[in-house]
Amino acid sequence: MNVQDRRRILGPIEARPLAFPEVKSNSKEETAVVLSEFQAPSIQTTLLKNCNGSCIIENDKTSILSSIYGPRSTRSNLFEARCLINVTIKSTIFPTSELKELGSFLINVLESFVCLELYPKAGIDVFVNLNIEKVCDLSWYIPYIMMSIVLGLVDAGIEISDLPGCGFNDNNAICFTKNGSEVIGIWRDKGDIENESSFGDSLDACKEQYLQIKGLMANYLLSKLDNDKTK
Repeated sequence: MNVQDRRRILGPIEARPLAFPEVKSNSKEETAVVLSEFQAPSIQTTLLKNCNGSCIIENDKTSILSSIYGPRSTRSNLFEARCLINVTIKSTIFPTSELKELGSFLINVLESFVCLELYPKAGIDVFVNLNIEKVCDLSWYIPYIMMSIVLGLVDAGIEISDLPGCGFNDNNAICFTKNGSEVIGIWRDKGDIENESSFGDSLDACKEQYLQIKGLMANYLLSKLDNDKTK
């Protein structure tokens, strides 16, 4: 007669069964993060008096203030033929490591259109404060951050070669210049660029948004110029 010991089946009296979480599918439909569509923000420059230029960009989900200091002489004993740029970003919801990475990304983008050769042995410091943060994806903020920095540079009287901008799509941000004919930066933040086709879709969507943003900046600057002439 084959008899089994129930203790080998049930285990100790105090034992509890293991509970494993339900395995979820990794399909794109379930894992994709739906971000808010681009909202044309309000723009205001020359807000701060203790810096050379400033700009605040606001809409229902964010408020971003950029302040520009410089060009001002550096303390380095070495002669720098080109101006040095530094970007510092402050936020209450994003990790410091991500903000530093974004700051380095923006430095590379700025170096592509700021006329650095005009300001030798000088430095430009850019400070960006995310005052209102209702979206938890860093890529969503980059088009607005770029707007505030570019208009802050113009407010500071720093020469730039174009009005660059950025667009976001599917958690990716792509920066453009020269009416979208030149890409000056790609930020991939949990985005989906798996092949040439998906990259082309993101590129087109970001370019369309960039052109919209460039139009907003140009209209604001022209309106501000007209207002200054009437004063």
